[in-house]
Amino acid sequence: MKTKLLAIAVAAIGAVGSAHAGVMGQSVLEVSDFKFLNGVGGSTLNVAQFDFLNFNDSSNATANLNGTIASNAINQSFFGTLNLPQQCVGVGGVGAGDCAAFGQDDYSHRTGSATKNVARADTLLQNSPLLGTGFATGADAHVVNEGQLASILGFGAIQSNLGLTASFSFSLIAGQAVTISLNSLSHLFANVDLGSFGTARASEQWVISIEDSNGNTVFSWSPNGQGGGITGGVETTDTCNLNRSVNAQLPGQTSVYDCSGSHVATTGLLDGAETYTLGLRHAGDVDVTRVPEPSSLMLVGLALAGLGFSARRRKTARS
Repeated sequence: MKTKLLAIAVAAIGAVGSAHAGVMGQSVLEVSDFKFLNGVGGSTLNVAQFDFLNFNDSSNATANLNGTIASNAINQSFFGTLNLPQQCVGVGGVGAGDCAAFGQDDYSHRTGSATKNVARADTLLQNSPLLGTGFATGADAHVVNEGQLASILGFGAIQSNLGLTASFSFSLIAGQAVTISLNSLSHLFANVDLGSFGTARASEQWVISIEDSNGNTVFSWSPNGQGGGITGGVETTDTCNLNRSVNAQLPGQTSVYDCSGSHVATTGLLDGAETYTLGLRHAGDVDVTRVPEPSSLMLVGLALAGLGFSARRRKTARS
């Protein structure tokens, strides 16, 4: 009897661990042709127009798979490419296992079931939103966060972001409005395979704000694909929601958000005698968990309970 119960328990545990269904989450947010323009629809701002310009680009990414973490961060105070090395954890550790399936700067979109056991994050920033930097005008920024649990139980937590912090004042124009213009491509995907149990969540965020020297927010914009999401300025184009999430929890459930479009907003009048601080956050994150099928858990519990009952019977019989 003991042998039979032990075999049932082992078989049940094996069935839980060997299933190929799983969960998948991916967040990809790409921005192109990002520019700062003079006034309403004017020419691109030139660095020569600033009496004072001090900025810092930053990028960080963290990928966590069942407690094993890969993390990195970069900061730079000069114009140019900011390419963070991909942070990836596969079964076996950092950069191991299924990480080999993903190269640096892989921003391709997932649309199907989980096939790998991996947590990964990557970012890339190129070019400049201003003229006169020596780099192509029209910044491109890419962020991907991805978690797949194809055949293991556990969790993945992935997040990354690109940031820009700039302090500036104008010199050539006493005061003016600034237009912020960009194109976007969003892909959010959350999937729980049929027959699998767990959760998948993917989100994205793009927010920009300007504060004066006293710390007062004079402009804030969070594109949301509709009217609103802006203070201290006027939004003229807003095609996609760049601040949203998708979720899946039921077996066989898929939740997707795909959108490509353009976004344009203009600040109020910025005083040429004032020094401002601009902050930009371009980010995404993914959380995935996979748990055993309830029937498998019940089978394991019954088998282990039977083993315990059998042991008690033998102990009672001996005494």
